[in-house]
Amino acid sequence: GTGLGLAISAQLVQRMDGRIWVESELGSGSTFHVVARFGLSSGPVQRRLPAEITRLRGLPVLAVDDNLTNLRALQGVLTHWGLQPTVVTSARQ
Repeated sequence: GTGLGLAISAQLVQRMDGRIWVESELGSGSTFHVVARFGLSSGPVQRRLPAEITRLRGLPVLAVDDNLTNLRALQGVLTHWGLQPTVVTSARQ
């Protein structure tokens, strides 16, 4: 609503030597476009989890969301972090 997201996005894209633009049509909405170049890694990327997350490894966690797509994504993240998620789609469940 305030344009702050677009301003931040424009700064990030500019720092990546890319470009961003918007196409708008009254009554139809807006389409945002971003073009940026990214280099390729020469080897495997090491992804380290923050210490706060690694201390939770192995703990059970309950995730509740009525949106199955969100729930599956959350389950994947929690599993990647080493937690033991139980996922359900409602409080009753």
